[in-house]
Amino acid sequence: KRRQKKLKSSLKKEEEKKEEETKIEKYVPPSLRDRQNDSRYIQLQKSLRGLLNRLSPSTMIHITDESLKLYEENSKNDFHEILTNIVLTSICDTTTTLMSQFILIYGAYIVAMHNIAGMNLGAHFIEKTIQRFDNELKSNNRLKTSHLLNMISHLYNFGMIHCSLIVDIINVL
Repeated sequence: KRRQKKLKSSLKKEEEKKEEETKIEKYVPPSLRDRQNDSRYIQLQKSLRGLLNRLSPSTMIHITDESLKLYEENSKNDFHEILTNIVLTSICDTTTTLMSQFILIYGAYIVAMHNIAGMNLGAHFIEKTIQRFDNELKSNNRLKTSHLLNMISHLYNFGMIHCSLIVDIINVL
């Protein structure tokens, strides 16, 4: 009887282990995860969008400080991606000519974040901006190309872009 009890208890333990193993999900690498549905990603996106909607010359320091807090608390890659998408969307996805000051403020903000947070943020932003500029140039969208060129010019004036990139852009044009 004791053997039967031990056998039954060991069988129950094995069944419980199998149930636990089936409950464990397969590991998915971060690059393959759906970031758009992640609650942290969505919260970061809302917070950054809210900050950038209030961006003006008088609020630049406060917005930069708040952004740095978000940068330190969240995934750096997510922050780079979201910030770049918000700024490029604001610049490009409009049907009217933007005021130069609007693009200038965004450029100053990006340079401030680049100087304080690190080169990775600036490098990511420049890479995506140049890719978008190239795509818009190929699709012959003059308004978006003009807005992106304006942003690139401001980034150069603030010292974030080297003159060799500007020369390359002029050669392409």
